[in-house]
Amino acid sequence: ILNELRSDECIDFTMICVLDSEQSDECIVVTMMCVFFFFFFLCFMSVYNITIIQIFTKSGHKTNS
Repeated sequence: ILNELRSDECIDFTMICVLDSEQSDECIVVTMMCVFFFFFFLCFMSVYNITIIQIFTKSGHKTNS
């Protein structure tokens, strides 16, 4: 009887570990997607800001001349 209880506990523990690993995999995927979109946003905004700065500096030189 004790062996059966131990094996049931072991199976339950294994199932919990498997379920937790699936959730942690999903969490890792979501985290990686967030990091990717964050860096994509940073790169996009840095390029966008550089082009705006170049436009204003070019227009500023024309009005000062």
